[in-house]
Amino acid sequence: MFKAVRKHRFYHWTKEMLEEYNHTMELRMLGTRLVMTDDPENIKAIQDTQFWEVAKSEEQHEIFKHILGDAIFAINGEERKQEVALYRAHMSRVRESDFEVTERHILNAFDLLAKEGNDGFDVIDRLQLDIVTEVFCGESTNSLTSDQQPFRNAMETLQKIASFRQLLGRVGVWLDDKWIAPQAVKFIDEYQDAFAGKAFARVDRNIASGSVCLIDDLIHKGKTRADIQNAVTSTLLAGKDPSTTTMAFGFYEVARHPDVYAKMKAEVEEQ
Repeated sequence: MFKAVRKHRFYHWTKEMLEEYNHTMELRMLGTRLVMTDDPENIKAIQDTQFWEVAKSEEQHEIFKHILGDAIFAINGEERKQEVALYRAHMSRVRESDFEVTERHILNAFDLLAKEGNDGFDVIDRLQLDIVTEVFCGESTNSLTSDQQPFRNAMETLQKIASFRQLLGRVGVWLDDKWIAPQAVKFIDEYQDAFAGKAFARVDRNIASGSVCLIDDLIHKGKTRADIQNAVTSTLLAGKDPSTTTMAFGFYEVARHPDVYAKMKAEVEEQ
């Protein structure tokens, strides 16, 4: 497994293993139980019907603390249910202004995709980051129109480290992010603090105008500065990563099936 991770073939390794072991398997990683599945019914149970039974461990909380803090992805039980209710009100709605925001960033993405040599996944990831930060956090990172993406780079660094630490089980708890990537930790902490400061400064103005994003609403409901700092990165993970992965996988599959691409292209041209 570690060999596959090192060679950036973890997806292919897991796919082969799951096919061999009936699409669900359990591994023991240095004393820690790791369950892997691509069975639709098991995924549904984990994400929906039995989600509350899949509690986060203290080890997970410690490993992901610089990314998730004490926000929705790092808590369990009733506390999590209350947070879910707050987030769902915004995650499940679409405002008229969201279409304008999305179209503006999509046009920026098209400009980059039209240039030969650009990485498709990179552009999709930046697109989702720009949309999510503006729609849910009130201010876009504008990574598509900038040559520098310090927040994105720092977050990716910490995510890779956290994922590797998790594979090490309890041993991973002792590998502190501050030792491995001090600059990334420092940048994320400063970014969250600055973002929270801007959010608290604008919240009354936005509420008065009726233009309220998720972060504004959390502040209005009495959340602390630390809560807002944690909510920023949690919102980015919830709103960006699943969509980015889905879209990139869709691009990958279409590229593998030129006949499907030809049909899709024909349908668009007929409109």
